[in-house]
Amino acid sequence: MNEKDILLKIGRNICAERNRAGYSQEGLAEQIGMNEKHIGRIERGLTNPKITTIIAIMDALNLPFDALYKK
Repeated sequence: MNEKDILLKIGRNICAERNRAGYSQEGLAEQIGMNEKHIGRIERGLTNPKITTIIAIMDALNLPFDALYKK
């Protein structure tokens, strides 16, 4: 699996978990102090987020790390 596929998989999982938690992109972005457009780029696999961003998203959505890379 290449980097693009990995980023897309993680982004899709973030999107699914965000929706499950009842957050809009704007709401999640506000929760973690980020621009909502950046959340959208992460969810579409267009950017490689910093690990600190991933951790902030996991904390906001109350997720374990492996939830973002589940198959």
